[in-house]
Amino acid sequence: MFFIQLPPTDTLPAVVQKLNSLFENDSVDPNYDYIEYLADGRGFTFGKVGFTTATGDGFDIIREYTESVKDSKLVYYVDVLKKLARKHSDDTTDLVGFADAWRSEAQKTKYFQDKVSFELYGKPAIDYCQLLGLKSTLALAIVYDAIVQHGDGKDKDGIRKIFKHTIKSVGGTPSGRTHKDKRCDEMPDSEILFLEAFLQSRREILEDAHDDDSREEWQKSVGRVDVFKGLLDSKNLDLKMPLQIVSEEWNAVIK
Repeated sequence: MFFIQLPPTDTLPAVVQKLNSLFENDSVDPNYDYIEYLADGRGFTFGKVGFTTATGDGFDIIREYTESVKDSKLVYYVDVLKKLARKHSDDTTDLVGFADAWRSEAQKTKYFQDKVSFELYGKPAIDYCQLLGLKSTLALAIVYDAIVQHGDGKDKDGIRKIFKHTIKSVGGTPSGRTHKDKRCDEMPDSEILFLEAFLQSRREILEDAHDDDSREEWQKSVGRVDVFKGLLDSKNLDLKMPLQIVSEEWNAVIK
């Protein structure tokens, strides 16, 4: 089976980003203007990968942008976002007008959204794949989408917990690291085996998140796992395009 090697660059394959954009913005093209209050414990969710005002990445993108654009209306919110990020608070009391300010300048933030999203999610996704011995474009897409939604923290709903469950389930990784009794790396189609277990572990968290605030909203997003499982079952590990995505939630062609 042919595998595309992961890029040692500062970008991700377009198909990986388009898949995530479909799940985040309901469009294969990134919605840089997006902003919404989802009542999921994360305050405002905005931008191409769903930066939030409660988890820190929202502060990161606004800080980077306003350091370069001094006359931005968003400068007013930097200190507020810093405090919210430090407390992981979803409070929006001091964010009156933030949504309108974001919409008015979102198109100007494209470079910074791309930069910050790669630094926070793209590069870690590549690093995880290389560490675990995952070599396919589909693996990168699966890990990237998970890290965008779940984050890279140590909490019970984070991607590290998903990896921990996966490694325990299959007895290691395709790279041969962290094995116990079973040897994932010695099994046929070890990458497919690992990704199947990863998707199952992610599904369990999405169906019953430990975070009460996230649970209801995440239950609605289980379809993300179903789409990836369908791609995995079809053995389209190099994500050859055009890619037809058909599910209850999404109907799109990536080309």
